[in-house]
Amino acid sequence: MGKMKFVICMVLFLNSCATLKIKLNPINQSNAESDDGSDEKVEKIWLEYFDILNNGELKDVLSFMKPSVIFTFNNQTIKTEDHDQLFLLLKQWKENQKKKDIYIKNHSISSGKVADDFITIVDVIQGEYSNKTNELIKEKRTFYYFHRLKIKGWKLYMITSAALENEL
Repeated sequence: MGKMKFVICMVLFLNSCATLKIKLNPINQSNAESDDGSDEKVEKIWLEYFDILNNGELKDVLSFMKPSVIFTFNNQTIKTEDHDQLFLLLKQWKENQKKKDIYIKNHSISSGKVADDFITIVDVIQGEYSNKTNELIKEKRTFYYFHRLKIKGWKLYMITSAALENEL
């Protein structure tokens, strides 16, 4: 029970900080205001993660993530316990994308440090497009939370959906 309270408090804290610190950057444009380049580095890690998620082997995506990842979408939270469970969840997501006959296109990426080069949030706005017509079906916003581990580097530990500015 104590862990759940901590996770809930951390999510609320990070979400409140994210809106204050994130600076919008167009896709593939460097973050000139970053003092040590870590925001830009984490954005590049996210772009590589997303490319492999969509075009590569799902097992390769696991190297970007901690074994226990928290997913929160539409007020539903799922927490994985290990890479096997995480792999099954990613596989289900990919199958759902094929079933809907859609592809995802990045519209904008921004990032911000939350805890002095310890936690960085990548704020991504993407569009879901029809494979048949190339028409935009819907636009969505997602926060990707990265935690820097001393030996392993930046690892994704939480993914949450967020309202677009026009939905607030």
